[in-house]
Amino acid sequence: MAEKKKKIVVVGGGIMGISSAYILQQTGLYDVTIFTESLSPNRLASDIGGAIIRPGYLGETDKDKILSWSADTFAFLQRIIYENKDAGIHEALQAVSCYEYFQEPLQPWPFWSHIVNGFRNLEPHELPHHWDCAGGWFYTSFIIEGRRYLPYLLDKFKRLGGGVELCTINSFAHVREVVPHCSLIVNCTGLYGLVDEMTDPELRPARGVTIQVHAPWVKHAYGDYCNVENPTYIYPRADHLILGGTYELGRGTDDGEPTTQEVQNVIARCSKMIPGLSNSRVLDVRAGSRPYRKEVRLELQTPSDVNALPVIHNYGHGGAGWTVHFGCAHEVAKLAVEYLNPELSLSKL
Repeated sequence: MAEKKKKIVVVGGGIMGISSAYILQQTGLYDVTIFTESLSPNRLASDIGGAIIRPGYLGETDKDKILSWSADTFAFLQRIIYENKDAGIHEALQAVSCYEYFQEPLQPWPFWSHIVNGFRNLEPHELPHHWDCAGGWFYTSFIIEGRRYLPYLLDKFKRLGGGVELCTINSFAHVREVVPHCSLIVNCTGLYGLVDEMTDPELRPARGVTIQVHAPWVKHAYGDYCNVENPTYIYPRADHLILGGTYELGRGTDDGEPTTQEVQNVIARCSKMIPGLSNSRVLDVRAGSRPYRKEVRLELQTPSDVNALPVIHNYGHGGAGWTVHFGCAHEVAKLAVEYLNPELSLSKL
């Protein structure tokens, strides 16, 4: 008789929760269920972000970890976009040419330059001449649309036998009550943590404002990230263009919807980069909260007593959750296998 699979509960239905659940279910070792209050496209933080694959906004997280997680994610996305025959994924995920500008003299290449494809300095004739720009970079990366990609990944998870429960989980102890034979919890709740356990003083909201406009003639991505609190970016998607943005550390969605002044400021900054955007039709305006932490928390918390469950924490990815989601999910699975099945190696599964 085959050994009964151990049960794992993933709490959180954003990109970290779904990707972690998918990789865990894919091992074939576990019976994985996602517990979440809502799923995309119900304006989750994962739905609202610009979602370009570009390492950044990860605080003091170790650079080697960032590189490893980012490289795993980039390779995964590159594989599915070029090998997948499902037309739907090509609306959710696009390879794009990226032009990144800065107003200071030529900058040293970022530590992540080898992760993306074709990274190089922009030639002088490639720089915009209608505004003050001292230099820039060119590379090819990916842009993800959360409201399309999350259901795609969730469907892959379900096809492997994974389950989803739409409910409110109040504490880790509550998980044990709902799933008595649970062997492990994966905490991917981001800012909306479990009240009893998630009193993490390092976790803070970082409010972001994005605008969707109709501008089908813009085919490339453009960005100026020198101003950390007010990064300017323009990202093409299947049926609209994303304009951004803001990075207001300490402010969240509780501070209300974007004001007219905030919207006008973002449009003005993006229009300085591409003047024709000033007259583009606005389709939607959104504000979301990124789960910022000085350092990403991705670790196993072993039980403190016989009644407690082991917990793998996977949260605090700031504005780079999309960039590292697959790499972090793979590390979650590695930690789970090392704890629950120490005789096995994830690389051999």
